[in-house]
Amino acid sequence: MISEIKTVDDWNEIDLSADDREDNKISSITLLSETLLRNQYGQPSADPALIKEAIEDILKIALPQRSDIFAGSTLIGGFNLKWGLPLPQVPALKAGSVIVFKDVDFSSEQIQQLEACGIGERREEGFGRIAVNCLQDEHFTASLPNSASNSSLPPLKDDISRSLAQQMAERIVRNKLESSLQKKIRVFNPTRRDKQQSTFKIRNCCQTRTCE
Repeated sequence: MISEIKTVDDWNEIDLSADDREDNKISSITLLSETLLRNQYGQPSADPALIKEAIEDILKIALPQRSDIFAGSTLIGGFNLKWGLPLPQVPALKAGSVIVFKDVDFSSEQIQQLEACGIGERREEGFGRIAVNCLQDEHFTASLPNSASNSSLPPLKDDISRSLAQQMAERIVRNKLESSLQKKIRVFNPTRRDKQQSTFKIRNCCQTRTCE
């Protein structure tokens, strides 16, 4: 028997208080799960510009045009138990997509409202989860190693060896990206889709980022 249920007003799934993420000169919206949106004609669409409209509808404010956007798309289906039939597949924005606004200051109340409500359709199934300014302190730097001084291996001379080595390196990078995404995005999937399907989606996101 379930008892002593309490409502936690300041809960969030990124372990970062909304008070620490307000009043930023540059604000970002990150999708933590696939998001189903409809355009002005009522058709399912994976247009990232619809994120702006969804936020404006929830907060009843007018936002400026986005300054940057990093987004991917996918297809989402499902299964209707009552009908005993699969649902039609519709386009959706991928988890990990980010839209950035300049000179937009979200208050802590607005951040909590957005993250509690989510955006788009089928939110009760886990779609449309978002986070505001969750990557504000993340910085990544990279540099190419000096192969002449750091490598003790002989250089690859033929094209076949170089192609094979490149494929192996890409697989290693994709595996690392997949591991990082699984840690960063807590995949919540209340539907009957199995873990292999969720992992497949994350892998596709990794492949897209690698290609970019």
